[in-house]
Amino acid sequence: MTNNILLTSVGGKVPLIQCLKEKTSAKIIGCDIQDSILSKNFLDDFFIEEKLENVNMNQFILTCKNKKINYIIPTREADLLFFSEWKNILEKENIFVMVSDRQSIEFVNDKYKFYQALIKEDLNVIPVIQKSDLKENKQYVLKECKGAGSKNLLVKLNKNQVLENYDFFEEPIIQPYIKGKEFSIDIYITKNKKVKATIVRERVLVIDGESQITQVVEHPKLSKLIEKAALVLNLEGHVMFQAFEDNNGELWIIECNARIGGASTLSIYAGLDTFNWWIAECNGQNIDNWPVETKMLKQIRYKKDLIL
Repeated sequence: MTNNILLTSVGGKVPLIQCLKEKTSAKIIGCDIQDSILSKNFLDDFFIEEKLENVNMNQFILTCKNKKINYIIPTREADLLFFSEWKNILEKENIFVMVSDRQSIEFVNDKYKFYQALIKEDLNVIPVIQKSDLKENKQYVLKECKGAGSKNLLVKLNKNQVLENYDFFEEPIIQPYIKGKEFSIDIYITKNKKVKATIVRERVLVIDGESQITQVVEHPKLSKLIEKAALVLNLEGHVMFQAFEDNNGELWIIECNARIGGASTLSIYAGLDTFNWWIAECNGQNIDNWPVETKMLKQIRYKKDLIL
């Protein structure tokens, strides 16, 4: 049996907990700044975490050791930044974190830096537009430069609407509005920076930025584009990209979450054996030749009652 796995900012991430329990033999422990959270009913153990700015790392390490936690999976952007700083120190204590290096996290969390890094390598990434370049007959997306993509997001705006709303954003960026198919791409990059596997999901029904219906599809061209982007950004572990295929068949990278996404569990069930690959790597195993078998699955997310 593996040692315990900690999910940070666990909130209501019940599908991720259930997936971990199905795919590993570990006990799943969660932590959150709030005590009254949905996922407590599905965890093997839970503790309240301090706000990141108040965390005492020595005490946190002691808590991990007392609870036999050797693996940590951050689940939100702020956690990624925090643990990228402490990753090497924690590893010396035999506590491993699924997170890329801090510079990589900063690049994917900042949409302008993300754009600059990829356009420099001639990769098709959604452009960032200056206010002076807005056109009367075009539609745009207005969003915050940093943070989760579905928050503080306005779409299908004309030039005047962009200008009217621009100052309500802290660090606004403008991008063209693209019509077409929307995809999420889950990818696992090994610790020696090799792509282990990539799974493309078409987002069939999206509500509040989360895929409610998503299905695995074969899209070699998109897979290749995302693999190049992930390596350019020096990412590792399980990361998730968003991309569009416009009505002309052109591919556009939108953004990257350097962590397991909300509907990434579909990719894990479909063959991206993230947890077992990562645990094996943490224990010094080389997984380059481990087999990968992709299943063409479809996921429908819905509300479900738990009767206790």
